[in-house]
Amino acid sequence: MRIDISMMEQYRLQKIWQLSWPVIVEMLFLLMGGFLLTLMVGRFGAAAQAAVGLTVTMQVAASLVMSAAGTGAGVLVAQAVGAKKWDLVRPLAGQALLLGMIGGAILLLFGTPLALGIVYLSGLKGEVASLTQEFLQISFTFIPCVVVMQVSMGVIRALGKTKLSLFVSATNNIVLVLVASYLLFNTSVGVVGAILGASAGQFAAFVFAVFLLTRSYTLGLGWGDVFPMRVGLIREILRISLPAAVEQSALQGGRIFYTLMLASLGAVQLAAHNIALQVESVSFLPGMAFSIAALTLVGQNIGRGVPFQAKRYAELCNYVAVAGMTIVGVIFLLFAPYLASLFTNDPEVHRWATICIRWAAAEQPTLAMSLVLSGVLRGTKDTRWPMLLTFLGVWGIRIPLMAVLLLMGELTVERTWMATAADFGIRSLLLLWRFKKIHWESFHQQGVP
Repeated sequence: MRIDISMMEQYRLQKIWQLSWPVIVEMLFLLMGGFLLTLMVGRFGAAAQAAVGLTVTMQVAASLVMSAAGTGAGVLVAQAVGAKKWDLVRPLAGQALLLGMIGGAILLLFGTPLALGIVYLSGLKGEVASLTQEFLQISFTFIPCVVVMQVSMGVIRALGKTKLSLFVSATNNIVLVLVASYLLFNTSVGVVGAILGASAGQFAAFVFAVFLLTRSYTLGLGWGDVFPMRVGLIREILRISLPAAVEQSALQGGRIFYTLMLASLGAVQLAAHNIALQVESVSFLPGMAFSIAALTLVGQNIGRGVPFQAKRYAELCNYVAVAGMTIVGVIFLLFAPYLASLFTNDPEVHRWATICIRWAAAEQPTLAMSLVLSGVLRGTKDTRWPMLLTFLGVWGIRIPLMAVLLLMGELTVERTWMATAADFGIRSLLLLWRFKKIHWESFHQQGVP
């Protein structure tokens, strides 16, 4: 009996790893693109580095909110795959892409004025403000492509084809680095070449992702799956996706809000914050990978009618992610000065970035738990609890602490990271409590729409 259990656990771990490793490599490509872009822009000074960071933050925030249709579709696709309802998978994917097109069009029409208004109201001045406004007008031109690309990748991952998602991200970042490096150092366009390079990478990835979904070895998606609108499927996708969209609104809105509060501290501390974010993003490799694996495996096993397998996959994904990110945290703690020095020669920026990276180290175990358990809950179609807890963490803990410190004149970039650590600590404990309250036996007879 012990041998059988051991063999079953090995099979489960192997299955998790098969889904996770391409996502880890995919995230590594994303990180390398971000690292190289930050390094290249760093030569143009702290103001340029801060402006690029603000622009990317605002564009990613807007696109993630509108691409939440991929979350609902991903859960439904995973469960339909598990139930072997292939005739349902293509329409689900097609309607998700239609929602992505609509969301992208809304952002194209209203996103740029809104983003520019936020920059104006934030009180940003000087070179950082003027560069950010210029960059936003360029980046939001490509945002419909970004939204559709993100929805497409959510569907591809839900199919269990994480290797193809890896190829899309690789295309994005290879094009980004090649175009940005050429424009920055071989033309007279200046630092705007960084945003043009990022936009070129996003467009190339959009074309490739849609191409993959039309191939027979994925879905063979056709126009008949996208049009016309199917109200029943749209309603079911939105039922799961809207809480995810609200969650992303809370998360990304909070990120923009506290980034703008940090901008009031000056270009040095904002540049240090962006450097620490780039370094910390390494730790998202295992966290996001096992979160995606958890959503896919939980969804597929619920679709198959074996929820006890879903529960065990959820537990294993959580254990492995916490262990992996804790190791990354130790590395951050030990090598923070060396990691900061990769991005800047400015002693003041280096000092603040080192402090922030060490606080990032403290976040790692609870950040891992937050990422994976949120993925588990989404795999069961529960997108409301991740939404509520994100609101609590960002707008009930992180932002109020920063606002009080700002009003007192005591806000620093270090204290921002302290507030973030408190957010993840409380959020992870509440997610664990919710996970333990799941009645897995209730999924035995659950169907898919």
